[in-house]
Amino acid sequence: MRSLQWPGAFNFYSQGKYTHIYVGNGHKYEEVSFFPVHPPPVLNDPSEYDLQPEPTPLTEPVVEEAKQEEGEPVEEEE
Repeated sequence: MRSLQWPGAFNFYSQGKYTHIYVGNGHKYEEVSFFPVHPPPVLNDPSEYDLQPEPTPLTEPVVEEAKQEEGEPVEEEE
């Protein structure tokens, strides 16, 4: 016996036992033809990013203080 609603579904009876088998794409039968859309093509991996400095380094970076020119007053930080 073959299902008209589920193409690919078959039922068999032999020696007092029923057997069911389904070999199909999982779509019900429709009068209008249905063509599943293929998924978009797989894109290539993006290019690697340039290496950047660590955002939270384990050690504090060394900062050199700029030498002040003569004649400028020195501002003190609080």
